[in-house]
Amino acid sequence: MKVFRKILAVIAILILMLNTSALTVISTAVDIVKNQIDASKVKGIIEIGLEKYVNYNYLGMTSEEISISHQAEVAFELPECIAVDNNYYVHEGMYFSTWDPDVIGALYADAWQEGNKRVSVKFSTQELYEKAVDFF
Repeated sequence: MKVFRKILAVIAILILMLNTSALTVISTAVDIVKNQIDASKVKGIIEIGLEKYVNYNYLGMTSEEISISHQAEVAFELPECIAVDNNYYVHEGMYFSTWDPDVIGALYADAWQEGNKRVSVKFSTQELYEKAVDFF
């Protein structure tokens, strides 16, 4: 990260040397956009009552899972990822490939007792997911 910042500093100095007025315009535009984004985030969080949380959905996904919503655009072939051992949900015991309402319910109950407002689980099929939605 420090190297990246140094590179940005060198680029900024070069731009400054080339055209001081262009740097002022760019800097002002960046500040305005950044302030707008920050303000809208705060406003959205306050209005909706959201909290910050970590989205684990993309940690250790297979190629098949990620390809549902993302497409890699690279000039070389990517290896296929089929391993699930390091998937967040598998690793944490929150991945279900069979219907087990006692274990799933225990996860929800533990989260409730600990005061957590959300708990994430993952199901291997749409059918299992829908069964859990109906059951809980």
